[in-house]
Amino acid sequence: MGGASKWQSEMGIYQSVLTFSMPVEWVEENTKLFIELFINCAQRLKAKHGYAGYACIISKIRSEKNEPTEAYLSRKLWAMNVGSPFLESDYLLDGIKTVSWLTAINNEWFNKIREQEALNSELPMSWFIGYDYGTGIVIQAGNLPLSGSDEVDPLPAPYVLLNRILKPLRVERIQTLHRGNYDTEEIPLLKGYRAEAWMKRFDIKDEQKLEYFGKLQSEPKLNSKHAFLDRRVDWNNPSDRL
Repeated sequence: MGGASKWQSEMGIYQSVLTFSMPVEWVEENTKLFIELFINCAQRLKAKHGYAGYACIISKIRSEKNEPTEAYLSRKLWAMNVGSPFLESDYLLDGIKTVSWLTAINNEWFNKIREQEALNSELPMSWFIGYDYGTGIVIQAGNLPLSGSDEVDPLPAPYVLLNRILKPLRVERIQTLHRGNYDTEEIPLLKGYRAEAWMKRFDIKDEQKLEYFGKLQSEPKLNSKHAFLDRRVDWNNPSDRL
């Protein structure tokens, strides 16, 4: 956890962050417990935004030595989150950097999307669900986190389609996801244009949308073991449950 002081927060150029992790196997066995934890954290902190899915655990005392491994894995697991929340938080004051299995968006930002898109058709409720956390909404894309393995499917349809909707909320540049000096031709760190390219990895052309809607049909539909189906909220009015 990294906290900004009151005067820093009031300046509008710093923000506090919270990060936590669980083993993938535990999340698969206790999916709803993890979702509940994520929603509760977002609610208590009145989170501006956040996400949960595959990620590396970077050592705080050896972060620069760990970064090349993370950079390498990011080319193998496209849906894996990359970068340190503590390093990037001040670049993300006015927007998000990515989408994931769980994506939290505050109401102020989400209202911009709600006005622009027919969300019920863009995010079919058989695969997407929204949970109200008071000051925002958590969007769940699919039953379980997807890795985006380059050997299976680097562009999972749930993430591609969610990215299409949330793309207007994404920051244009983040400058860097890595801070180390271990940049090599074999394992380039995600800095500058590489960091921005990573953020755009799920972008597709408009004419590809139907292709990914077709791919979505092969994904397992949401079920009561992995989602709180009775807590689904109306995209157009998060305070109302369907």
